[in-house]
Amino acid sequence: MMLKTRIFISIDENLKKTFRIATKVWGLTAYSFNAGRKEYEHFLSAKEARDRLTHPRTYYDIDITTMEMYQLVSAFEWVRSEFHALMKAKRHYAK
Repeated sequence: MMLKTRIFISIDENLKKTFRIATKVWGLTAYSFNAGRKEYEHFLSAKEARDRLTHPRTYYDIDITTMEMYQLVSAFEWVRSEFHALMKAKRHYAK
């Protein structure tokens, strides 16, 4: 009997691997995932806020600051723009 082991990959690592694998599989040279931008830092901050809200330990853990909301919107826009750039590179490569 084979036991299944669940492997947990954090969303930030999963995101980076997804872009890296897609770039490799599709043979894209015109696209490069950039995790060095401030928007990626906002993504990580938004992830921390999400984790805190999902699993609160104190009453104050359910509080969201204006800065966290800004970082959340910035992270969302960044992920969306990265996916758009990836798909644009794929479409250009397919021609």
